[in-house]
Amino acid sequence: MPIQKTVIKAGDPKIQPAPGKKVFVHYVGKLHGTDQVFDSSRKRGKPFSFTLGAGEGVAQMNKGETCLLVCPPELAYGDRGVPGAIHITVIEMSSQDLQIVQHTWDDYEIIKRLSRGAFGRTYLMKLKGTEIKRVVKKIPYLDEDEKRNVDYAIEIQRITESPYTVRLFETFQHDLDICLVFEYCSGGNLRNMIVGLMKMSMDERIQKSQKVVYQILIGLNQLHLRGIMHRDLQPDNILIDENGNAKLSDFGLSLNITNRSYVHANGIRNYLPPEAHEQNLMTQASDIWALGVIIVEMITGEHPFQSRTWGDNETIQNIKSGKYKPLPDYIQGELKWMIISMISTDPVKRPSAQILLDSDLMRLLAQIVNNESENIIIIITFGFKKFKLIFSFNFLIFELKERLGKGGFGVVLLAIEKSTQMHAAIKEMNYYTQEEKQMVDLEVAMMNKIYGIVRQSNPSFIHIVQPLGFFTNQRKDKAYIVLEYCSKGDLRKYIKEMQESGKEISEKKAFEIVGQIASSLYQLHSNGILHSDLKPENVLLVEGFKVKLADFGLARQLQVGRDYITAQGGTFLYQGPELLRIKKKEQEQQQVAISKTKVKVKSKAKIKSKPKQQEVQPKIIQTSAADIWAFGVMIFELLSQRHPFFDSASEGDVPAEEFIRRVVNLPPAEIPEHYPQKLKDLIKQMLEKDPLKRIRAEQILCIPEVAATLAKK
Repeated sequence: MPIQKTVIKAGDPKIQPAPGKKVFVHYVGKLHGTDQVFDSSRKRGKPFSFTLGAGEGVAQMNKGETCLLVCPPELAYGDRGVPGAIHITVIEMSSQDLQIVQHTWDDYEIIKRLSRGAFGRTYLMKLKGTEIKRVVKKIPYLDEDEKRNVDYAIEIQRITESPYTVRLFETFQHDLDICLVFEYCSGGNLRNMIVGLMKMSMDERIQKSQKVVYQILIGLNQLHLRGIMHRDLQPDNILIDENGNAKLSDFGLSLNITNRSYVHANGIRNYLPPEAHEQNLMTQASDIWALGVIIVEMITGEHPFQSRTWGDNETIQNIKSGKYKPLPDYIQGELKWMIISMISTDPVKRPSAQILLDSDLMRLLAQIVNNESENIIIIITFGFKKFKLIFSFNFLIFELKERLGKGGFGVVLLAIEKSTQMHAAIKEMNYYTQEEKQMVDLEVAMMNKIYGIVRQSNPSFIHIVQPLGFFTNQRKDKAYIVLEYCSKGDLRKYIKEMQESGKEISEKKAFEIVGQIASSLYQLHSNGILHSDLKPENVLLVEGFKVKLADFGLARQLQVGRDYITAQGGTFLYQGPELLRIKKKEQEQQQVAISKTKVKVKSKAKIKSKPKQQEVQPKIIQTSAADIWAFGVMIFELLSQRHPFFDSASEGDVPAEEFIRRVVNLPPAEIPEHYPQKLKDLIKQMLEKDPLKRIRAEQILCIPEVAATLAKK
């Protein structure tokens, strides 16, 4: 193939750049080997000054330098999928024309050989004088059949170019071979990525997998819209670039089926659909089947039709009969429908790439990608039961239902994610003043930190409500925390329902809920975290009478080497005597200060000096024992259906001073007589006045009756 040069000359038709981009257009031309028109840009008055690095500044180009030429995004795609970027090398400086050279083999140096096979050799190479790496395939180009096959593959590669297909930069001949120069995808192939995914947490694995699914569909749709089928879709032929983007590659078996309904089968056996094995034919629906298999592999690490011995006749028989392994429970909603329909034995029933991209799930992802500049983040599920995925988005993905609760910091709403029908709880809070923003941001940070810390300990059940996301409205005066929905309500609701029905909790269930809350607290305390606001409203219930702690707005993590914090948190009725004593002293100091202002003295200086001697604030010391006290109050309420230090049914409201006096000085009320002594003794230990003598979460878990309930769970 002869080396050609494309010369850009003054006077060629000009193309208007995209809106909002700087316009320094003087020359227009075509990129060699394509019909793509691009603009050469220069700063007025400074010939051949090109914009570098996708719009980052302007630099004077000199002869022999290779640069990134930025042009309107609708005209070309750059190395990293960024629209409007083309690498060029300036070979001649002139005010009249600019030339783009086609490189030769001698312009590259070999870094290493990547592979060698019947169809040629593949090298990782570097363009001399630069740090630009390319993958160069040397393919025999001697007889007419070889030329026809290679030329056909090159043509398909060029007409299907997209951000998610590996880019072919140029071609040239060397000896008896033709060299195809591709972009270098430093992330390896999807097969390698799947191995890495299996070492990640479920959250990370799902987050990366869903992105790849969308990108492969985009690339595949570009082929199918042009009447081309890939015919060899498998993890080895999907490459990953340095940014983690998936790109289709290896179009050696691809065929144009515009004028025919099917082609003969080809490709790797385990990625060929039933019709390929039974009838030796393939259609575009065959690519969809292979992609469905790949999706399952990315998520589970296993081929869905794999037999005990990989590659044997049993695997092929499973493919023919459509006998695949049951999908894991964490694959739900629209994603589950997609996979099942994609690997259907009937190719007619498989959705096309375009139909899949038009699904709510994929449209949602497309909208998120297009709105990344909104700076509004949310974690959503995309059909998976549990994983974390942070994206820019807005409130439109949810359908709001009923109000679940209301507190001092805002309201909690039941919402349904439209694409997956997943239920979520959305906590709405004010987000206008700096103080409000700091409070909300701290809560979000603590929730993520706490959930991550507890999750790393690998418990069999996480007793923490999972944070799913956070976003703000457009005015940025309201913030929304998206949380896991706990369908059985909170402990307050459970107690109220017992009161209304005249029922009491059984001894067995009492020990069961004690064990679960103690387990929840142990997960926190063993990781140096204090909840600081335990109360029935913040203890949520899910199916199977399981407990999850919620509302970490006041939660704090202990500093290394300390077993306390110097902040007073919690709801008044659930604070222990050690905290209420401080509150009592504060009230006494306020009374002293007020009385002193009424005393007449001779010297104003004395009036100012004496209060200063009285204003020493008592030091606040809060430990994990404060959580245990609140825990004890809750269990007392669960058993007695009243507070241990007052009975609202008979006493009405008790003044704060009287309540503090009772908590600090008096024993709690008696628990109903029919409950066992061990349960009564446990509550007595939890409501111990001295925090140093108060029972700890790990000690509660060692109580035989408590341990027995957890063992059954």
